[in-house]
Amino acid sequence: MKISKHFNSDLKNCKLCNSDNISRHGIVNGIVRYRCNHCGKTFNVLTNTSLANLRKKEKWSKYCECLRSGISIRKAAEICGIHRNTALRWRHRFLAALKNTEPKSLSGKIEEDECFFHKSEKGNKNLNRLARKRAVADKTSLTESEKIYLFVNKDEKDKVYNIIADCADKIDFIKLSEIFDKNCNYIVRSGISFLEDLKKMTNYNSLFHTVCSNNQKMNKATFHCIKLKSWMLRFNGVATKYLENYTSWFSNLNNLTYLNGEEILISKFLRFD
Repeated sequence: MKISKHFNSDLKNCKLCNSDNISRHGIVNGIVRYRCNHCGKTFNVLTNTSLANLRKKEKWSKYCECLRSGISIRKAAEICGIHRNTALRWRHRFLAALKNTEPKSLSGKIEEDECFFHKSEKGNKNLNRLARKRAVADKTSLTESEKIYLFVNKDEKDKVYNIIADCADKIDFIKLSEIFDKNCNYIVRSGISFLEDLKKMTNYNSLFHTVCSNNQKMNKATFHCIKLKSWMLRFNGVATKYLENYTSWFSNLNNLTYLNGEEILISKFLRFD
């Protein structure tokens, strides 16, 4: 397999203490292990990654094709020949790794929009409230405490950076400003209050070339939000704690379209630089 060289790539430093005093320590399950002569612990290229300790590596490529298609847990389990609980565990671990591939910066013309999701505790067996017997039919009647806001920022190269906040006034503008290249053009659709908070919390004048409100015109970020909301319906609800992983998954779908499973695995999940 082409991916075998990625599992057995040479390591220069310990993945636990970062010491460079390491030596090879055999091969386990087809992956070279190393031993650190400083801390005494053993490790491999997957240590401290989202894919650590996952088994059946020969089926990872097939599972990546299932991620590309966005199919259900049970269907993915059937295609890959694994148990549905394994398919669920793999989804969360692979999506956690995919989240780390988000762009570190946006440049040029950057467009912004927001949408919200119903706060969900799906899978939580220790609720602090009474369980709901049916889904909320009218989402417009939700209170602010029941909403989770997603702020989508998309540049002219179609790179997407998402920020999730409990409510509209809790967005971290400092964190948001760190991803912008200097003198970019920022097109905001969230309204005047968003602009005022942005000016107040960031070094507004030196950061942006222009910032303007664009409430009437549909932009790239708006279409992204619409498509995302439609795409998320297939999962019949996503727990809020996993929402960031799912939004990253959707943002990466265009990049995965023309890749096969092995290429997806190598380019997105086996990058250890």
